Amino acid sequence: MKSDLEELLRTTKPTIGQLVTPQPSGEPEQPAATSKLLRFILIGIAAVIVISGGIFAFLRFSAHAPQPDQTPGPTPASARLTPPAPFFAVESSRTISVEGADRPLFFRLLQDSLQELEREKTVKRIVVKIRETTGERFATPADFLRFLSATPPPSFLNQLDRTLMLFVFYEKSGPRIGFAAQTTDSGRTLSALFAWENTILSSLRPLFFNEELPGLTEEFIFEDRVYRNIDWRYLKLSQEKDLGVGYTIFPANNLLVVTMSKGLMETAINRLYDAQ
Repeated sequence: MKSDLEELLRTTKPTIGQLVTPQPSGEPEQPAATSKLLRFILIGIAAVIVISGGIFAFLRFSAHAPQPDQTPGPTPASARLTPPAPFFAVESSRTISVEGADRPLFFRLLQDSLQELEREKTVKRIVVKIRETTGERFATPADFLRFLSATPPPSFLNQLDRTLMLFVFYEKSGPRIGFAAQTTDSGRTLSALFAWENTILSSLRPLFFNEELPGLTEEFIFEDRVYRNIDWRYLKLSQEKDLGVGYTIFPANNLLVVTMSKGLMETAINRLYDAQ
């Protein structure tokens, strides 16, 4: 078999370039495949460079961008301890916080509230918070009577809701305290109050602070009173001052109201009518 070179020399007059340049054959050339692979590698490297540049720019911008304020803000209103609505309108309100069953602190803060200057014939609500290891809560009627060291009949508290409204009425003769709570059974609550009448003054005496009070005799007994068709009971304690113990059940809300003066009871009844 003749070689390719011999065939070339026989049939053509080759040039020097043809003699030294390999002639194409039927198989693909290896350099072309290598070139294609190199092209893919270069494209990949370019893509990596572009992506890396984008990531670097993003991180640099983030590092220099203004950061949000990390200072803890105020507790959201929804998380705060919100007192229940008062049973009737008041002109002002004050919140006092007591550590557990700290009775002296309770009376000191309550007396401070009474001594604040307020307009005559106005009512101020006193919201009582109790701080415990588990958090804060509002005082219940049972808490309030424990602060007083009061001893009502055992069935008295069983009929009362946990919501307590404590309030102060500013009269000419001095500030007078009252409290209110809803009852689930007005008949039983009234029966318990009737049974408590003989000792209720000693239970509520701390609410009169420095007022001089008489001992209970036949001259000082509870009497039936009526104001705006509301029956109520009253123990009058002074001829010179509006001073005494009154109680009633306001029928619209089955609301027990206890006051330390006649003027405060009438004011509470007026405002309960207005609240309907």
